[in-house]
Amino acid sequence: MSTTTSSAEKRHDASSPAARELVTEWVQTHVDDRKIATAKQIVNESGRDDIDVGDVGRTLGCRHAGVTPDCFLDMVELSQWGDANVTSWVFERVDGEIAATRTPGQYLFKPDLVVEISDAVNGIDDEYYLEEDEARRVQISAAWKRAVTRAVAERTDNKLDALLTGYDEESWMSFEQYVGRLSKIELANIVEKLLDIDEPLATTYSWPREMLIPIHDVLVTGIDPAEVDA
Repeated sequence: MSTTTSSAEKRHDASSPAARELVTEWVQTHVDDRKIATAKQIVNESGRDDIDVGDVGRTLGCRHAGVTPDCFLDMVELSQWGDANVTSWVFERVDGEIAATRTPGQYLFKPDLVVEISDAVNGIDDEYYLEEDEARRVQISAAWKRAVTRAVAERTDNKLDALLTGYDEESWMSFEQYVGRLSKIELANIVEKLLDIDEPLATTYSWPREMLIPIHDVLVTGIDPAEVDA
């Protein structure tokens, strides 16, 4: 006795974690009730250039065939629409609500955040360097962090000396010397206080991307510091 196998059972999951993440974030911020979009449109609207359009198309095709991991895009019904040349995807929300609009900084990688923040702060160009390799890493100096901390204080209408409770005007150190001796984590604590960040984002050794996004929101995008979501 022969048995038949459904197309979903024959097809393997060719989706990728990166494409699933991109599509999930796009749906959360772009699908309110019903939306039709191509894979190319989804990539363009996501602001990401590290994920191939074909990868997104394959991932959506796998989701349509029902072979992707459980819970992937469970907030929408997905169907196809279009001709043989261009496939459009129809998303109909069945659960949850559209998320708040993402800020420009949330689409950027850490090196790009550093470059744009540096451009927004006068006299900071020489205070950081990029290390180009396969991972495109970035290292930022303590001098860069001091300049950014000053800029954030100015943008939030705060005076830095008022935040430095340990500074003594009668000390042998000048104010500039005192600021110059602040550690990276002390500078991070000041920025987190200025931006009313709920949980510490910096580590002992680094200001991660998550720390730089609210700084970018304030210094580059020009968002009111009181409205920064961090």
